[in-house]
Amino acid sequence: MQRFTLVPLAGPEDSNSSLGNQLFQLSFGLFLKLQLDEKVRFYLRRARSSDGLRFVVNHNHPIYSLLSPNELVGQSRIRDALLRTALQLPPTLDHDDVQVVNFDGAIRRIGGIRIASGYFQNHKFADAVKEELLARFQASPLFRTAFATDCEHLAVHVRCGDYLSKSKNVLLYGALRTDYYLEAISHLAKNCDFHSIVIVSDEPKVAWESIGVNLKRYSNLNVEMGAGTLVGDFCTLASGRGVVMSNSTFSWWGAWLASALRDAAVALPVPWYMDSSRSTADLATPDWFLIPR
Repeated sequence: MQRFTLVPLAGPEDSNSSLGNQLFQLSFGLFLKLQLDEKVRFYLRRARSSDGLRFVVNHNHPIYSLLSPNELVGQSRIRDALLRTALQLPPTLDHDDVQVVNFDGAIRRIGGIRIASGYFQNHKFADAVKEELLARFQASPLFRTAFATDCEHLAVHVRCGDYLSKSKNVLLYGALRTDYYLEAISHLAKNCDFHSIVIVSDEPKVAWESIGVNLKRYSNLNVEMGAGTLVGDFCTLASGRGVVMSNSTFSWWGAWLASALRDAAVALPVPWYMDSSRSTADLATPDWFLIPR
């Protein structure tokens, strides 16, 4: 039997949030490949259709453009069932091999296969495989525009959607104050030069009414809304000279790319979670500005 580590990716039913989570899982898989010098495979769990009766395999999901076919394990109902069963098993101690503080996830062993499950939201994994991640993004026809060199904007991400509509997310993440965004924009304006402000959001109307209309003080700057598409908004974040993040992994990855590509100034909300006892240390790189939410 071929031995490898399997990294299950967040399912597409999570909408926009799945891309950020998947990128953390991708970076952790690449980190294991680098650290342990072993084969790593990825598995994207399938989503149920709207009637709940069928499973949908979406090969157009952006994460596919960052993976080669030989890194993917084919999707099937049987594999979904086996994976769910395997994830009920107690973790092994294999994660001791991973020399990183605050390992966020679990590793289980099924025969010759190790299963690494979790969200792995730690900038150290991404930083360790930075060059490979950048090469994959640049090779992707979807994300290539993030590497444009003539972008002079400050990107602002406003997360609404399930952060406002799902009670569990409201309790865990909560909504960021308008004052957070205005303070973060003002702070970054002192630390980077930009010619325009572009707001991206999963609910553009809400974002414009809460943030956009409050930016009249920047009369010398053009303030506009982003493309309104998943990849378009991500690339807007990633190509900015500065990024004001929401407490979302989607904007985290846009900010990380902007930092890696053009040393962008980044503002991150603290605390990230509503529960202020949960640390943000693993998410914030040393160069990012921490702004009270």
